[in-house]
Amino acid sequence: FESGDEAEVDMKAGVVRNLTKGIERRFPQLPEKMLAILKAGGLVNYIKENSGL
Repeated sequence: FESGDEAEVDMKAGVVRNLTKGIERRFPQLPEKMLAILKAGGLVNYIKENSGL
């Protein structure tokens, strides 16, 4: 990636794309629990949402 390149990241599929250059790279998929933490906006929010704190 270079400054100004447009990127797209699909955490669930484990893919990062450089839309400017048409390059796609794969990375190991994240566990479902980690995806849930990211979706909640971080660990503190995840804990608040899932244990009533």
